[in-house]
Amino acid sequence: AGSYKLVYTPQRSGVAWELYNMKVDPEERHNLITKERDRFNALRPQLIEWILRDPAMTLAGDYLLPKTSP
Repeated sequence: AGSYKLVYTPQRSGVAWELYNMKVDPEERHNLITKERDRFNALRPQLIEWILRDPAMTLAGDYLLPKTSP
């Protein structure tokens, strides 16, 4: 969104999120997730909604997963 990049990384212990301002930090060295919590809270549902536009994906708790075949 704009100059910001939100990264979703599923892990066994939970989902890890990273937020970067690509305009000032193109090398992604400074994760802004704690400093820009309002921006994260605005972007997170947008990213989830965008991923779920793929009919093969589903949300299970905090995890975005491929749907299983019946």
